[in-house]
Amino acid sequence: MAHIALRDNLRESQLFSNRAVVAVVFIILALLALVGRMVYLQIMSHDHYTTLSHNNRVSIVPLAPTRGLIFDRNGVIVAQNLPTFSLEIVPERCKNLDQT
Repeated sequence: MAHIALRDNLRESQLFSNRAVVAVVFIILALLALVGRMVYLQIMSHDHYTTLSHNNRVSIVPLAPTRGLIFDRNGVIVAQNLPTFSLEIVPERCKNLDQT
């Protein structure tokens, strides 16, 4: 009786080698794309993102208008407004923090 090979080991090893080469090429291309994007962001667009960072420190907060005074029927103030203020200091932007 003749022996029939069910598997072609040479063909399977070539197929595996081809797939491995394609996978390695894909991984190398993906890494090159990531490195290229990092170079673009870190080196070429550095000034743009530095400006955006500095502009992000200033924030404009809308203030609600003051409320009116509340009087009783005799003209005595029942509720009044007391102004309060908040001050924020960014240590990196203050020249003499110890004197402040």
